[in-house]
Amino acid sequence: MKVIKLLIFINLIVLASIMCITYWQSNGKYESIYLYPKDLYNKSPIVINTNQEHYKVVVKPGQSLGLIVEGILDEYLQNKGIPAGSGKIDIAHAVYMIADDINIRSGDPDLIYVGEKLSFSLPKQFTIYQIDTVFEVKYYSVEKLRRTINSLQWVEPYKTGYFDCSNMAGFLSMWLVRQGWDAYIVEGTRWEQKHSWIWVKVDAHKEKYVDVEATGLYIDNQSTKPTSKRYRPWEKINENPLEYGWWHVSDHPLMVRKIK
Repeated sequence: MKVIKLLIFINLIVLASIMCITYWQSNGKYESIYLYPKDLYNKSPIVINTNQEHYKVVVKPGQSLGLIVEGILDEYLQNKGIPAGSGKIDIAHAVYMIADDINIRSGDPDLIYVGEKLSFSLPKQFTIYQIDTVFEVKYYSVEKLRRTINSLQWVEPYKTGYFDCSNMAGFLSMWLVRQGWDAYIVEGTRWEQKHSWIWVKVDAHKEKYVDVEATGLYIDNQSTKPTSKRYRPWEKINENPLEYGWWHVSDHPLMVRKIK
């Protein structure tokens, strides 16, 4: 009887050891790579010091706060002899800083009225972040894309009006493009409300795309063509950096990737 108990005990020890080794190996297979806002910049940022010049403007039809401020900053940089780099996307950081400080009638940077008078000063210092807008497409596999998306997890939580579907779509689509995917931002209606998500082309010879939901990080469906108009990530970020950018989030990681 004692021998049987001893054998059972030994077997339990061996089983526990195997389980521990298996657990250690399975966890040891993956490496966590944290993705920071700066990881999408292609060059060292340029720091701009100003005299906090003051501007007064009247909102015209079709103008957004982002476009107004970007236009002023474009001209300011040209007068200073500073290259705009890869476009208006570079100065989105300054747009965020001004939007936080400007007096808007509605109180919402995304809602300004035609004829409204805006008054603001440049920040004492802001940074130009440069981002490439030409990339090489390397991948078209649906399964590879699925594995890539499944390896990602948001570190920065979803927050309406701060880091929501459009900001997530902006960051994730830019990251996918930099990784070699033919990715686009799509705007439309989903779940009975305005929404932004991503389409990725998965066939080099046909108009075949898959739908990637940025907020939940999953492939939603597959279609022959996008059902809504699609945009290159930098196009939407240029158009509305307040909505699609991520510069307002601090320097901590936005996302983590688990890879073998």
